[in-house]
Amino acid sequence: MMRFPKTKNHFTGFTYIELIVVISIIGILSAIATLSFTSIFTSTRLQYAADRLMSDLYLVRDQARREQTACTLNFDVEHLVYTASDVKDPSGVKPIEVHLDDVDFQITQLVFNRPGPTDVSFDAQGRANIRSIISLYSGDRYVSVQVSIGGEIEQVQ
Repeated sequence: MMRFPKTKNHFTGFTYIELIVVISIIGILSAIATLSFTSIFTSTRLQYAADRLMSDLYLVRDQARREQTACTLNFDVEHLVYTASDVKDPSGVKPIEVHLDDVDFQITQLVFNRPGPTDVSFDAQGRANIRSIISLYSGDRYVSVQVSIGGEIEQVQ
């Protein structure tokens, strides 16, 4: 009697189920990474907007001291814009005008801590007309900048 060796159909590779599981895990990790990066970008843009606001407040205050005259930074809360028509921007070419809803900042709300006029004026000594806290919102995150009556400008929590 002649015996033939048994042959096994032994294939190497991955099963369909294993591939589906690995692809699902990769998809879940990608979603988590995307949410983390989105959060980081929002925080970075918000901080950039706060830094720009503080820089422009310093420019307005310093020009008031240098020229011994009152200078004002005006805020249009509804349109998310602030301007200082009598103060040049850092390039020294044109007046300060910043649109906080631009792609660079993506601010969704601008809030003053006080009712009434939405401007910050500095006198010839660099003192502010009134204490102000200006809050910039982007989604559920915010950063606040405080201007004291003495003219100090700082970021607050």
